[in-house]
Amino acid sequence: MKTYPQIRANTLSATLMLLTCLWSVSFPAKSWGQASTASINGTIRDPSGSGIPRADVVLTNTQTNLERRTVTNDLGIYVFLNISPSEHRLQASTTGFKTARSRLSHWW
Repeated sequence: MKTYPQIRANTLSATLMLLTCLWSVSFPAKSWGQASTASINGTIRDPSGSGIPRADVVLTNTQTNLERRTVTNDLGIYVFLNISPSEHRLQASTTGFKTARSRLSHWW
C-alpha cells in the first residue's frame, strides 16, 4: 500500500478552491440551454501534484442536506452526475491527510 506524506489542510483546500473556480466557469449560462442539472468533477491532489486515490468525497446540498458520496479513482479523479442547481458543500478526506472543505454556489 502506497503511503503519502502529511499535507497541510490549506494545500488541499487550495486545490479544492481551484477546482471550484474551474467548475463555476465551466457551465454555460442559463439562456444557452435547457439542462437543469450538471456534473461536478475534479481531482484531489497532494502538494507534489499527484492524484490521491481512494479519497472519500462528499457533496452536500445545503438546502436539502442531501449527501452524495464517491471515492476517487487511482488518479484521484471524482465525478458527481445530475447535480441540481443549489449551493453545495464539497468535502474530501483520506487517511494521512487533513479533511478539506469548500462551498460551491449554484451556476445561475
